[in-house]
Amino acid sequence: MKKIYKFNLKKVLLICLLFIMFFQFFSCNKNTSEKRFSNKYFSFMYPKEWKASNEEGLVTITGPIEDAYFVNIKFSFNPEINLPLDEFKRTVENQNNLDQQPGFIDGGEEEIKIGDIVSINHSIKTEVLVSKDLPYIDLSVNLIYMVKDDKLGVVVTTEVPGRFYFKYEQIFDKIMTSFKFK
Repeated sequence: MKKIYKFNLKKVLLICLLFIMFFQFFSCNKNTSEKRFSNKYFSFMYPKEWKASNEEGLVTITGPIEDAYFVNIKFSFNPEINLPLDEFKRTVENQNNLDQQPGFIDGGEEEIKIGDIVSINHSIKTEVLVSKDLPYIDLSVNLIYMVKDDKLGVVVTTEVPGRFYFKYEQIFDKIMTSFKFK
């Protein structure tokens, strides 16, 4: 006498789905596409293909070259500014003669939150000479000002040739979303 096996389609599909999710979970965890930077003041994640350099008061994360210019994000910080946010922003921009940069165009500013810290994002456009053989290129720059406890001041600067801004916008947003003060 032959036995007839009945397959319960729902059970088979559930087992297949669990099997796929199990392997997907472990393959994603092994091949993470990000690295973590951490110092005693803050931490953040960045693409593993990008390079980090850390100097006193400055962390630079350098990405690929676009229009002969390295796409980058910089974290300049000072643990003893003793200024509120608006004064910190004004001081930094005055010291750097922001409005006198070549081809300066003010894109405006907005208040944003990084974690639970109220911050200011100031968007500008400027021009940069990448080499004596190439003309100036337009550069899109975002300056994000943060102050923690009226002491630790951080300026995050993103720089990318203007025509590639939208290509890197999500990467910069993801880095900033991962940013955490300690």
